[in-house]
This record gives sequence, structure tokens and C-alpha cells, in this order.
Amino acid sequence: VFPSSTAGHMADNAAPFKLRLLKHTANNATAEMVIPIIPSADALYAATEQAFVAIPERCALHCGLHATLADNDGRGARHWLGRAAALLARPRASSCVKRCRIRWVLMCHGSSGLTFTSWRWVSKMAALGYGVVVPDSFAHAPALGLRHRRPRPLPPSGPALADRYWAGNVMYETACHWDAASGGFPLCYSTDAASVAADPAGWGEFYERIFLFRQRELDYFVTHIPAFIPADARFILLGQSEGGMLAARYHNAELEARLDARVISAWSCEQNYFVASAAGARICEGRCRRSTPVLNIVGSEDEYFSSRNFSVASRVAAASSSSSSPASSRFGLDALRGHSHRGAALEGHCLAAIRRGGFSSASAAVVLRGASHDASLMHDNAVRDLLSEFLADPSSFTSGSSRSLQLLCRRRAPQLFECDEDGAGEASVKTEAGLVHAVYHFPPRLPSLSEDPRAEVGGDEGGLAFARGKGISIPAASSECSLSSLLSWWSTSLLPILALLFVLTSLIQTRRFLWPPLRQVPLHLRRCWRQRDRWAWLLPTSRTSDMV
Repeated sequence: VFPSSTAGHMADNAAPFKLRLLKHTANNATAEMVIPIIPSADALYAATEQAFVAIPERCALHCGLHATLADNDGRGARHWLGRAAALLARPRASSCVKRCRIRWVLMCHGSSGLTFTSWRWVSKMAALGYGVVVPDSFAHAPALGLRHRRPRPLPPSGPALADRYWAGNVMYETACHWDAASGGFPLCYSTDAASVAADPAGWGEFYERIFLFRQRELDYFVTHIPAFIPADARFILLGQSEGGMLAARYHNAELEARLDARVISAWSCEQNYFVASAAGARICEGRCRRSTPVLNIVGSEDEYFSSRNFSVASRVAAASSSSSSPASSRFGLDALRGHSHRGAALEGHCLAAIRRGGFSSASAAVVLRGASHDASLMHDNAVRDLLSEFLADPSSFTSGSSRSLQLLCRRRAPQLFECDEDGAGEASVKTEAGLVHAVYHFPPRLPSLSEDPRAEVGGDEGGLAFARGKGISIPAASSECSLSSLLSWWSTSLLPILALLFVLTSLIQTRRFLWPPLRQVPLHLRRCWRQRDRWAWLLPTSRTSDMV
């Protein structure tokens, strides 16, 4: 018999317990699910062995990996996407990737796996020149009874991915639900505010077990890093939604020594329903290096963690504040008061956690105005712009020299920015993922850049020079291609190079065919001089006249 979540404290992963869900069935009846004990890290090896891997264009071409992955730039598939096991099964390609010496992104996907925003994060990072590895939390065997989604075959045997940038799910053939009819996987969930408010202690323990589950997956990855990643490789830890909570809280001393930055997307680093204690709201729970830059990207209209009254976090906080239950009071406003924001309600971003953690001025929180939990739908360009400049030079990014911040954002407080989409006035289109702003812009620009007083660098060429100076990989947008630009590129860049190659080739060929006979000319002349008596009779001689 499993204890009910209301029967007492279930912390420390001590035993399974039952958790109640309200209004889950068609007749609004209460349902229950059993939350299991989280196994050790060694039992969660499948997430690493079946991790998704994206290799950027330059390395993929060099290593003979067929391009299958595309960004939203209209240039088609240029990068490779596959599973870690498939890459390791090709020793030559795996060794080649290891020699590419690219920077790596360790990405933590959201609660539904590599879908929606997480899927587009991988495409963006590969297009910016990073290798991406994503441990798959849904790759575990169904027998574990935790999470599972049957994988969809990847190209070349599976369907093409090049035109699926705006897809919702391209990686899995099945869904994942907790009820027995859908497989009985209790770590698959969709948060219901009423259920959480009715049983805050049980749901607090549930989310702590979710964190422990994802934490142990990463622990196994860190101690079993795939062979195609060099032993001295540097990492950027990036997380989305549930993965954002993981990226914010996770600490491993071995990974910390190799970490260049943390990127926390769609998580607010606050003590809301998603964490069970104040320590869970702190970045790496106060144990990581303060010099590691942190970038938080979150939507102002996030339906889970924003400060808006319709978000799950706000609804749970409001419900539990009005409740007389001592167990539920920790989700109220009392629990949301921080050291630097006493009495303040939910803020919907990580600025308070960044400040309390004492992180360097190179860290920042960015709120995308009007963006939902899936910020890529209407702010895809802004996310790409901001991320590219932050990772290239975090200190310059927050100091105010970032072109993205100048063009798209307003500073609301030190290290806090509110940003719009790049091309916000352009039309949206309906896609598989929903209504999106699909027009591609990179590097960042405005429709009328020359009229923007905040721009220090004018024109698209200035933006390209700025980004290249920052070391940012610049994919060319097909919409900016023209015949005149091609002719200009031919005459100014390619033609002189070809002419020089022609001259060098001619000189090499001339030396190869003419030099040997020319070397013999002095030898022939010397030989002829020594034998001059033999041919002296050929020379004309003078005759004495016999006339007087």
C-alpha cells in the first residue's frame, strides 16, 4: 500500500506515494497516480547512449555526415542530426567529429522531450556553429516505468527534417501519459493549477523527483561523455522549461570546471509550485562559480511561470495564499519574498536569483515582451540574435555594446532587459506549431535601421562586420541574395584568387617542362668550345690578292 501524499513527508526519494489529480477524467472525477522511487544514475544510461546529437555544417561536411538539419534561414539542410549511438557506430566519423574542435552545447529538453522550442533550439545552435548534445529523457526502457516515447527513425531511413523547423514533434512516434491506457508513465505530466493548489505537498515532492530524475541523467552523462566529444571540450549548459529548471539548479564539480555559460529558458528561478524549497530557486543552489555568465530568457506572457495572473504559478500562489493549510502556505506570497525584493510577488524572471547568487555583471535576465512559454513562436529572431552575441562575448553583451540590445531592447534595471522581436511588425503565418513569426533575420536589424538613434553600427553590412568581429557564425539569408551582390562578390573576391592560382599553376608547369632542357644549354656550349678545332674550317678565312 502506497502512502497518500497527504500522509506525511515523502522527501529524499524514500518510497513511492500516491498523487491526486483533479478534473482529469471526462466526468471531472479525481484520479490518482503512483510516483515511483527514482533509480540510481547508472540505471538511467539510455538518456546518454541515445542522446540526440547535432553537428554544424563545417564539421559535418568534413566528416562525411549527410546533412539532415536546417535552421529557419531558407538554405535547406546543412547540418547533421542523429543519435549518439549511431554516431559512435561509425568510428571514422566519430573520430573526425572529435578532431573538429567545436564548442559544445549540453542541452536539457523540456517535459515533452525534443519537441517544439527544444527542437528549434537545436537547429539554431547548430546554425551558429555549435555542436549540440541532448540526453533524451524519453529513451529509457518502458519496463522502468518512468518515461518513454517510441522514437521515430531519423534520416536517411526516416522522414526528411529539412522543412520541419516549425514542427511540433518530429522525434517521437508516440505520446507519453501517466495513465495505464497511455502506457502508465508517471513522470509524464501536464500541470493543472487546481490539482497543485489542492495538494501542494504532494506536488512539491513530485517535482522534486522530476528534478532528481533529470539530475541523475546528467550525472551519468558527465561521467560517460561520448567519445566524439574531446576530453578538454568546453560546454554551454542550456535548458528549456523543465530543462531550464534543471540547467538552473544542476551542479556537478566536474562539469562546472568545463562550463562557459548557463542559458536558462522558460524558467523564472523563483520559489513557485515547481520547486519544493527556497534552495531550489537558487541558481545551482548556491554551489557554482559566480564568474560563470548566466543568461535567462523568458516570455512576459509565459503561461506557467510569468507574473501574469493567468499563469499557473500565479494561480497556485493566489489559491494557496487564501488557503488556511500550513502545508500550502509555502506557495503563497510569503514564500516569494526574497532578500532583495521583500514583500514582492512573482516577478517571472531570474534577476533576483542572479543577484542573490552574486553572479558577475556579465549575467542578465531578458524578458521577451508578448512571448509565451514557447518563445520561438513569435520571437525566434530575437532569441537567435541575443543568444549569439551573449555566447560570443558575455561581458560586452551586458555592458551595452550588444547590437541586439541596442536595437530590440530596453533596460529596465541593471542586468534586466525587456526585448521585442526582430521584425515585430511583419506578418505571422499558421504552421504546425501554431501562429508564428517566420520571417528570418540574422544578424539583428530593424525595418528602418538608419532611423534608429540607438544603433551604433548602421546598415546590414555594419551588422555583419560587428557580428564577425565578435566571432559569431553568420549564415547568409537567402532573402538578401541578388545578382548584383553575386557579381560584386565574383569580381572583388573570387576572380583575383582564380587569377593568382592560374599564374602560379603556369609557373609550375613552365618550370616542370622547360627547366630540364634549359639546364643543358651551358653544358653544350662548353663542350662545343673545347672541340672548336673540329669546326674551325667552317669559319670564313681571308685570301691574299695576286693582283698588283
